[in-house]
Amino acid sequence: MSEGTNTIRIAGTLIPVSTEQVDIDVPAVLNFQPFRDWVADLSKEMESKVEKELEIKRVEIQHVDYFGSKIGFIKFKVDARLTENGKNVPGIIFMIFYSDEYFMWHLFSQRGGSVAVLLILRSKGKNEDIVEEHVVLTSQPRLSVPSLAFTELPAGFSTSVIYVDFNNLPWVLGMLDGSGNFVGKASEEIKEETGIEVKEEDLIDMTDLAFGEKYHGAYPSPGGCDEFLRLVLCLKEMPYDEVQKLEGKLGGLRDHGESITVKLMKLNELWKLPDMKALSALTLYNALRQEGKI
Repeated sequence: MSEGTNTIRIAGTLIPVSTEQVDIDVPAVLNFQPFRDWVADLSKEMESKVEKELEIKRVEIQHVDYFGSKIGFIKFKVDARLTENGKNVPGIIFMIFYSDEYFMWHLFSQRGGSVAVLLILRSKGKNEDIVEEHVVLTSQPRLSVPSLAFTELPAGFSTSVIYVDFNNLPWVLGMLDGSGNFVGKASEEIKEETGIEVKEEDLIDMTDLAFGEKYHGAYPSPGGCDEFLRLVLCLKEMPYDEVQKLEGKLGGLRDHGESITVKLMKLNELWKLPDMKALSALTLYNALRQEGKI
């Protein structure tokens, strides 16, 4: 189907929708209710911003699966770029329709293991007797939700394991390496990247404490994806003033389309975050503390 034959309107701008697959009925995809809802939600999100942060160039429908005569799964790619530097943001979306509800994920099928870190900074507040606990979070564009600033537990999916910079930007990205010794690799990366020596025993693999060798990790969507999460805990003491300075700092590889802002949230308010990684990590953290395992 030729470029521009079909269009959608996002935040007042006509966006061409195309496909390279001759058997995909693009008009049917555009009429698919979850897709229509996604377009409306993304438009609302973009229009809510005072300044334009994202430019949508095109949408490519890559694959469609059917449940009988009805659309069941759609995988599509959004060509979206940051206005500040023109770099692409992650735009591969997997949309599912099931029992009158739909769910959207960045990747479909075999994704493998990834790491999420519950990084808790402990500090004394203005009252020296009170210890405050803040969780380090990241805010970045997540088109599948869709949100231009989705706040979540730092986590990632890449060929490296974990990057942590406690001196400047405490954000974490990672995926299991071939050896599976991601905790050991994490401590090496922290020392290499920041000069801060973090012993392996300072990084606690909560999924290992909970499941042992029975499961690879926690499975967020076993109905359609093999992805599993290793949930790691890191507790670090830091002066209160230094903790507060972290709020709003910029992180991520902006030349690679990453637009990350560091956020802080009190540990006792983490349950309010609609991020399954954070909720799972918080559940494990509280349960393991009750069991006396951490």
